[in-house]
Amino acid sequence: MRSEFYHGMNFKSRGLGFAEVLFSIGIVSVVIVTLIGTLSSGLDALQKATAYNQSMIIGQRTIEYYKSMKYASIPIHDPDPEVTTTKDGFIVDLYVLEGIYTYTPDVMKYKKLTVVVSKAEGVGSDVKLKNSRKKSSITLETIIIEN
Repeated sequence: MRSEFYHGMNFKSRGLGFAEVLFSIGIVSVVIVTLIGTLSSGLDALQKATAYNQSMIIGQRTIEYYKSMKYASIPIHDPDPEVTTTKDGFIVDLYVLEGIYTYTPDVMKYKKLTVVVSKAEGVGSDVKLKNSRKKSSITLETIIIEN
């Protein structure tokens, strides 16, 4: 006595056929390739975000260092003879320009501080920028007014 639940099942077949095995391997491989692609993209995004966060911290520390100095002791660096240093695998470019603000009754002198921090590659004098696609470069600016 056969019920309707088993109607259409073949009781003589004992395993999977070659076509079913090939089809299941194809589905599993597509899923694995998709997962690997997603994980590698996520890792690249995480590395870029970490480098961006570190460069922000280095740039903010550099600006705070110069803001804590007295106005007269801040050295002036034109864009040509810029100050370039490396910190923790990052290139730090520093520009200090002096100007006069004349739109108020009192003439105020100021110094504009620009810090550019970029992720570097290499060690010592061989340090160079990484490729532009993955580089994390930030620019921070502030104005320090003479009191």
